Amino acid sequence: MSAPFYLAPPPSATAVGRGDIYEFVPISWLNPPVHLLRNWQHGAAEVLPASRVKDAFRIGSRDNKEFIITECKTRFVVVFSHDAELRKGQTYVLVVPVYTVNPQSDDPVLLDHLRHQQIYNAFYLPPETALRISESYADFRRLQPLHLID
Repeated sequence: MSAPFYLAPPPSATAVGRGDIYEFVPISWLNPPVHLLRNWQHGAAEVLPASRVKDAFRIGSRDNKEFIITECKTRFVVVFSHDAELRKGQTYVLVVPVYTVNPQSDDPVLLDHLRHQQIYNAFYLPPETALRISESYADFRRLQPLHLID
């Protein structure tokens, strides 16, 4: 059933390619309230609520950049970047995080739509025991860059 979805690249292939699936990739998200890390010295920093920092993300304030605290969870991801983009030497790839389906708690009508590719911002991934992939879906609403490690 899942053969068309899960084709392994040839053993000699080492480059990242569109449609590749990776596991244990940290996917982050930002939950309010936003907290900034300031005055970073010797592995320690001040944690400040962004709402109380008057110059947070302002022009002239470290080039509008701030270090922030985010939550993170490791997930399977599907590479979305086109192979041509990757050959240009980009330092990141676009990935789509994968979320596991829970037939006991998810809405049965929603699951039926998902399984029949009727939810347009999600791509259904059938279970594949050899790859340890549970029934799941790639959520295109959560597309994000993932920086490559040299």
